[in-house]
Amino acid sequence: MANELDIAQDGSIYFSDTSNYGKVMFKEIAENKPHGRLLKYDPLTKQTNVLLKDLYFANGVVLSAEEDFVLVAESYHYQLTRYWLKGPKQGTSDIFAENLAGFPDNITRDAEGHFWVGVFTTRLSFADYMHSHPWLAATMSKVPQSLLNGASAPVKHGLVAEYGPEGELIRSWHDPEGTLYGITTAVNQGKYVYLGTAPGGSQGVHRVPLKP
Repeated sequence: MANELDIAQDGSIYFSDTSNYGKVMFKEIAENKPHGRLLKYDPLTKQTNVLLKDLYFANGVVLSAEEDFVLVAESYHYQLTRYWLKGPKQGTSDIFAENLAGFPDNITRDAEGHFWVGVFTTRLSFADYMHSHPWLAATMSKVPQSLLNGASAPVKHGLVAEYGPEGELIRSWHDPEGTLYGITTAVNQGKYVYLGTAPGGSQGVHRVPLKP
């Protein structure tokens, strides 16, 4: 289930493989098992290599400004994971940002090298409860998908987070009224942020002015 990508200056493509189920399923939220991967495609050799595996719903991908690392969102673990491409830590990974307030989706980088994260939904209390009670998660993972449609619908609370190059939270923007929610992508362009949404959330692409 190829999902998001970013392209390096040399043409290499870094992309996420979200799940081996082939589509988004409630079962995967319940199981809370690592099926995702981060991969790199080299257009010169036409080879694809796995950089990271065992990721929890691998989602958004973005390179740093210096292309010394690449970030991948692990939606179901509420974190951004960093894979080092250069320097003394090359080939290793660590946690860039953790304990996010919801499911991180796509990540973009602005002109200052900051990272903007669209949060599809704030925390789902039943999902957290399942993850702390394995017996319940095991039971819910066996319920037919057709009976669970809508169970993982986003909370009507829009959320975007901005992180600095070292993983520090710079600012966050909230819409607690739910005028805009289900946000998957946030792109900062000057005085505005452009927001993309996914099915289940608000419809369309929206331009929102940024207030100081």
